[in-house]
Order: sequence, then C-alpha cells, then structure tokens
Amino acid sequence: MQDLNKENVMGNDSKTREREIEIDILALLRTVLKRLWLIILVALICGGIMFCIAEYMIKPTYRSGFSAFINNKQAQSDSQQQITNGDINASHQLVNTYSTIITSREMLVGAIEEDEETKGTNLRKYDYAKLKSMVKINLKDDTGVLEVNVISKDKNEALLFANAIAKKAPTYMAYIVEGSSMKIIDTPAYPNKKYAPDTSRFVILGMLAGALIVLIIVIIRYFTNDTLSSESDLEQYYSLPIVGVIPDYTKVNNKGKGGYGDYYSYGYSYKLETKEKEDKKHGKED
Repeated sequence: MQDLNKENVMGNDSKTREREIEIDILALLRTVLKRLWLIILVALICGGIMFCIAEYMIKPTYRSGFSAFINNKQAQSDSQQQITNGDINASHQLVNTYSTIITSREMLVGAIEEDEETKGTNLRKYDYAKLKSMVKINLKDDTGVLEVNVISKDKNEALLFANAIAKKAPTYMAYIVEGSSMKIIDTPAYPNKKYAPDTSRFVILGMLAGALIVLIIVIIRYFTNDTLSSESDLEQYYSLPIVGVIPDYTKVNNKGKGGYGDYYSYGYSYKLETKEKEDKKHGKED
C-alpha cells in the first residue's frame, strides 16, 4: 500500500510539473504576443537600414561572362565531329584542368595585353592578383560546360575583360592541353543589372536579425523576471492560499475627482460619509 501511495504521489508530482511547464509556455507566448508590435517595428527598422546600406553605401558590382564546352578532341569539321558519352565524361574531367589554366598569369595578363579594346582602360594597370580576383569559374556538374564570369565595379571593365578572355581562351587551351578543344557557347553580354549586393536579401536578413534580437531579449527578460505580478503567480510558484489582498491606494476613484477633493478608492466611501456628517453638524450649529 505504501508503494502504491508513493507511485500515486510521484504521478501527481509529474502531472503538476507538466501543468507548470504548460502554463509557463502559455505565459511566455502571451508575453511574446504583447511585444509583437515591438518585434515587427524593430524588424521594419532593421530592414530599412539594410536597404539603405545596400542601395547607397555599398558600391554595386556587375558581372559579365561566357560559357564554353570543353571537348577532349581537337576541333574538326562539322561532318567529322561526333560526340559520344565517353567524350562527355572525358570532357568533364578536363573542366577542372581548364578552370585552373584559365586563371593562370599568362592567360589573364596575355588576354588583356593582346586585346586592342582594353587599351587606355584600367585593366592594363591592374596586376595579376587583381585580375585573378575578378574572375570566377563555375563548373556545371556532370557536363563538359565551363562558365567564366568577370565581376567588376565598372560595367565596361567586366564586359571588356570577359571578351578578352573569350577571345584568347580557345586557342590558348588547345595549345596547353594537346588533343582538346574549347568552343564558346554564350558570348559575354553587357551587364545592365547589378550583380551585388542583393538588396532583397539584405532587407530580409536585416528584418530577421532585428526580429530575432528583440525576441531573444523578450525571452531573457521573461525568464529573469522574478517578480510576482498577480495572485495566481503566488499560488503557482509557492502553492500558498490567498488569504487577503492589500488594496492599491495609488489608484484614484473617479468619484473622488472634484467636490471634496481626491479620495482613494477604498477609503472614499468612509471619508465622504464623515465629511457629509460634519457639514450637516456645522450647518445646524450655524
């Protein structure tokens, strides 16, 4: 019987803990909902700040590039050239090699020096490290296609550099990697739109960051707040019965305005009756 009673007590304790956890979660949700307006406001402010940063403080960059097919065979006439699955697999292996060679010093610097259109531009003044940082290579999975992109803060620089690479690359690659060829699929185009920064992404990240920061602050303040705000908190945390409640005398009853002055809500009735009796008494004596 004692063991059964212990089990019942333990069962009741576990149910009580589950109930307390449930109440805490509901109270936390209510606290978050009360501060929902603040979360939304801060999110909008942070989103606006990130929009201004992306649009007016960060200098935009532009991208121009081309795509090319890497073949493990030398270029032949259209009537003789046939591509098999084995050729595509071999071309895929060559893509990694081409991506390394295409960013070599001789390739990039030579492309700028040999292209007549780059004369008089800043591209001739850039060193190899600067030119290499402008070139980004993308490899298409399971294909022999290579994407070469040039990113610059100047639209014309991006286009001229991409054109210079596209002109030199096929001949240079065939010379370096014997028995292979490179064919341009898409030629470089003038970049009408900026490549970075992505304003919409900046705004979304700013709004999420602002909302998350306020939410974390609200949650921390909820768990660190050890004050009792109501009678139910006393019953919940200390399991003590409520015998009586001390009235809040700082709140003024509306009836106390004007007339005999401001009387507090709980003392208003008694003071008003006493004042009326005194007035009647003095009136009779007069």
